[in-house]
Amino acid sequence: MAGSDASRYDDDFYAWTQEQAELLRRLQFSGLDEPAGHWRDEIVEWRLQLEKTLTRSIEAKLDLPSRYRSALRLLRRLERDLPELMRRIPPHCPYSLDQIIGVGDEDWFPSPRSPAP
Repeated sequence: MAGSDASRYDDDFYAWTQEQAELLRRLQFSGLDEPAGHWRDEIVEWRLQLEKTLTRSIEAKLDLPSRYRSALRLLRRLERDLPELMRRIPPHCPYSLDQIIGVGDEDWFPSPRSPAP
């Protein structure tokens, strides 16, 4: 951290975080159509961990629509900082539980979507 950044970080952490967020918003992102390889690896790892713990009785109790609604509530908290985010998120989960957990094919990933208009 540069000298003035370090003192702002120490003196007013909140102001420093807002400044960092603004700098990140100004960055041009890669524009990749598909998730980065790192995230694919993470998903495969999570699926492997699920295989070890997910039983039929646990799976039967999973309520995907309810979990998705909860995730949307969390995402709405970001709307102030990312106003276009919720417009890009489907109102209902577009994937089945089997697709998400990789039943039958742990390497399944959704097809790339067209960019939002």
